[in-house]
Amino acid sequence: MRYLLMLMSAFLVAILAAPLGSTPISAAERPEPIQHIIVVVEQNHTFDSYFGTYPGVNGFKEDTALPIHGGSGELVELRPYSNELRIHLLESASMEQELLSNGRAAAIGAYNGGAMDGFVKVQERRGLDGELPLVYHQESDVQGLWDVAGEFVLFDNYFSSAMGDSLANMLYLIAGSSGGITNGTKKALAKLAEEEFPTVFDQLQQAGIPWKYYVGGIENLDREQFLKREYLEPRVSTPSELYWAPVLAMPRFWTDPQLNDRLVPQEQFFLDAARGELPAVSFVLPKPTDHLPNPPSVAQGRLLSLVNAVAKSPQWDSSAMFIVWDEWGGFYDHVPPPQVDDLGLGFRVPALLVSPWAKPGHISSVQHDHTSVLSFISKQFDLPPLVEGERKVNGFEDAFQFDGVAREPPAFGLASVPDALVGTSGQNRLTLALYLSGFAIAAAILAVLARRRRINRSPSLE
Repeated sequence: MRYLLMLMSAFLVAILAAPLGSTPISAAERPEPIQHIIVVVEQNHTFDSYFGTYPGVNGFKEDTALPIHGGSGELVELRPYSNELRIHLLESASMEQELLSNGRAAAIGAYNGGAMDGFVKVQERRGLDGELPLVYHQESDVQGLWDVAGEFVLFDNYFSSAMGDSLANMLYLIAGSSGGITNGTKKALAKLAEEEFPTVFDQLQQAGIPWKYYVGGIENLDREQFLKREYLEPRVSTPSELYWAPVLAMPRFWTDPQLNDRLVPQEQFFLDAARGELPAVSFVLPKPTDHLPNPPSVAQGRLLSLVNAVAKSPQWDSSAMFIVWDEWGGFYDHVPPPQVDDLGLGFRVPALLVSPWAKPGHISSVQHDHTSVLSFISKQFDLPPLVEGERKVNGFEDAFQFDGVAREPPAFGLASVPDALVGTSGQNRLTLALYLSGFAIAAAILAVLARRRRINRSPSLE
């Protein structure tokens, strides 16, 4: 009994003696802080759509919303998202009606030579609701996103890489170029299936650097249907995942076991994070998405669950999580995209950085686009450029601070989403100690009772 109590006491002392926070170490002693890069790709919103009224950013003021000319020449003002609008969107979607056009032609028309006043007109010309592009979300609609921005880094000068929809932009993000693809069509997917299109994942594989692509909905794709090109037939519905994660349109990612094994369901992300087994580079395509007509709370719930999973992971201290939106989705933004090359950038989109090394509550106005994230990965793992004459991009130096200690992990929640059961590492260690002490004390009591029972049952020696 005495030995059991001594062992229990030593175990508890060892746990409680561990430091409750990070211990400062010099820059020379500290290893490279960022060893795990996570890229989460959300969809179809401009910066103004989600963060146009966020304090301190290059946004717009609700009481002086910018007027936009409609097809009739009348002025149309920005309007806040509402429950009535959501019902309207659900009704329109139930009739399989396209809600917003977001292709290259629509983007160029909305841009209108830099005037940024064609957003209403391009939708009305397609028979769509001309006021829908001018909908923006208030803080109460996207409290989760604003909470993340308030704790970490929000970029208010981050642009999509191409005028148009998801496919071209996702190619820039994973390959540094769209390879001449400007629209997400079956013809474009056929081009990806027929041509060798190098990606960062090929580079990582060749360099022996672990990576995974966590794709929401990948379990619903049929490998044989893809390899037989059935998804590209005119009358067959093409899965959206092929446009959103274009590696799925490249045959080698289906036929090469080493590549294919790294395309996994979204649920695997939570398991890997909990086990401390996230690879050096992770890409995540969440599901559900924030595509219309989904309400903003749906995608926020999923996004916050991903953030909390990283926060609870043993790999938190070495992680940098970039959250980006692939393209504009047809929504309005007031900042004209810079002309960095012959094609120019696409519209401004939201982007966030979550990391224990991120500047708290920082707003970065340094110009970035999707190739900036790709460049960050390449530099971090010493990979060569994917394309000749690639875009010159800015780094993320202003978003990080590597002096001091790693920040404690956050715990985000929404009113409609249960709070994550995660505290600081110190709180978690104390909680674990209390649980273990309770179990140990209970075991000791049971041992004493069992010993007394044996004594009472022993035959008399008289």
